[in-house]
Amino acid sequence: MKKLNVVVCLMLLGLLLGCVPQSVTTAAASQAASPQLTSTASADESSSEKTFTGTIGQLDDGRFALQESNSNYVYLLDDQEKAKQFAGKKVKVIGSLDSSASTIKVTDIQAA
Repeated sequence: MKKLNVVVCLMLLGLLLGCVPQSVTTAAASQAASPQLTSTASADESSSEKTFTGTIGQLDDGRFALQESNSNYVYLLDDQEKAKQFAGKKVKVIGSLDSSASTIKVTDIQAA
């Protein structure tokens, strides 16, 4: 049932962004509870920088995303080149959240 929820959430995000990813493909994603695509930031939070911790994974469409450790939320990352360097690794991402697109505008990514 959780896997079905993940697929549905990823498909909804894909429809919003013009593609249809089916799953997050990292070892951590398969071991952790299923991620849910959502946004918890308010309009005020979207302009301030925060630190997000989790694992960088790759969606079926090839884009990289962060599966947050504490909440299992999945956020797309706007700096795909920097994210690619940390694929499959636990990281700290510093940036601001664009809650309307569930995307982190990356300032920096560091190994956790």
